[in-house]
Amino acid sequence: QDSFNTFLFFFFFYFFVLLLNSFLNVMDSFLQSKHMDLISNFVENQFMKKSSEISIAHFDSPAFYNQMISAKRDSIALKQITWTTANLVSVLVTFVSSFVILFNYKFYLPLIMLVIMIPSYVNDLKYRSIDYMWYQDKILDERKMGYYKNLFTSRQSAKDIRLFGLSGLFIDRHNR
Repeated sequence: QDSFNTFLFFFFFYFFVLLLNSFLNVMDSFLQSKHMDLISNFVENQFMKKSSEISIAHFDSPAFYNQMISAKRDSIALKQITWTTANLVSVLVTFVSSFVILFNYKFYLPLIMLVIMIPSYVNDLKYRSIDYMWYQDKILDERKMGYYKNLFTSRQSAKDIRLFGLSGLFIDRHNR
């Protein structure tokens, strides 16, 4: 009877933990979505305000559009920083707990764990930097692709593209 009661207790406890985990995952997704929406709206409003305040001459400059795309990309990184920081705190708590437990078992195990983690961290920083620079280099290509895509989706230019038979040319340039 006692073993059956213990089994039931752990079974329901396990079920409760699964349910709680599922609920927390849904809440996490919901909060991340709302957070992303708030930041996106804020950034878009800032772009609109700045665009309405600057000289019209800036709109003729490709460098201006490159800076705008770069700023939009950086705003995406801003959205992710909050959640990365929250995850970092969680990982840090887990790491410190593991460190303390391992230190009580064998004092050299946590030190080995630290030494093993350092190359991974350095490698991660290196490739994030390379990835960021690659994205910065692709801004002009992305702008060109957006330009060709907008040609096909705006009513004004769609007529001219059809009239002069330019769709094949612009599609090829978009795909380059």
